[in-house]
Amino acid sequence: MRSKVDYAVAVGLCLTEGNISALELEREGKKSLVPFVRGEPVSFEVVGEPQFSRSVDLCAICDGSRCLKGTPDCLVPHVLYVASFGRILKVGVTRLERFERRIIEQGAEFAARVGVYPDGMSARRAEKDLATSKHIRLNVRFEEKVREMSTVRSAAEASRLAEKAGVGKVAMIDFRDRYQDPDLWRLGRAIILGEDKVKGSVADTRGETLFVGYRGNLYAYDLRRTIGRRVEFRGVALRRQLTMTEFSGE
Repeated sequence: MRSKVDYAVAVGLCLTEGNISALELEREGKKSLVPFVRGEPVSFEVVGEPQFSRSVDLCAICDGSRCLKGTPDCLVPHVLYVASFGRILKVGVTRLERFERRIIEQGAEFAARVGVYPDGMSARRAEKDLATSKHIRLNVRFEEKVREMSTVRSAAEASRLAEKAGVGKVAMIDFRDRYQDPDLWRLGRAIILGEDKVKGSVADTRGETLFVGYRGNLYAYDLRRTIGRRVEFRGVALRRQLTMTEFSGE
C-alpha cells in the first residue's frame, strides 16, 4: 500500500519553539508548516524548478558606506559578532536583541559579541574593517558548515581560535545546547545529500541544515534548495502555522 502524498510549495524557512527549523509552505493560498522535530520520521522529495526567486535582503549586503534602501531604518543598537563554524570564523552584524537568534539561524556552534554600535551602518563599517584587516570570512557555505561541524569541541578552544585570528580576547558562548541534539557529533560525519530526496529520522536541525539518520548513516540536506519549489511529503501532515520567526540577514 502506497503512503499518502501531500504537497505544497516551500516559500520560506523559519524557527519554531525549541529552535527547530521548519519549512513554511503554501498551497492554494493557505499556509502551513513542517517543523523537523528530532526523532520524527521524515520523507519528502523536491521537484521542479523554482516558481519564484528569493528576494535580496539589502541590509544583509550593506557595507556601511551608504544605505542601499535610500533611507536607513537601522537606527537602533547593533552588535558585531564572530561565529565559529568549526575552524572557520565568520563575522556578522545583527540587531542587538537578535544576537542569539541570529547565531541559531545560521547553525553556529560558538559565537561572541565583539562590539555594540549605535546603528546598523556603523556596525557594518566595523564588520568590513575586521573582515578585511584580519581576513575573516563574511559567509560560510553549507558544505563547509557540514564538514567543519564539531571540529572545535569547546568554547575555550573557539575563544583561542578567535584570538589567534586577531579578533581579540572574546568569550565565546557555547550554542550547542540550543539545538535539539547537542551531541550530534557522536553520530559521525554527515554525508551531504546532493539529490532532492530525503528519507529517515530527524536527528537535528541547525539553521538551514536538516540532519537525518538513515540505515546507520547521518545525512545533511540544505533546506534552502526547497524554496520556490514543490515539496511532496509522504506520511507527514502539513500543520497550520501559529507563530514563527523568519530567517533574516539581520
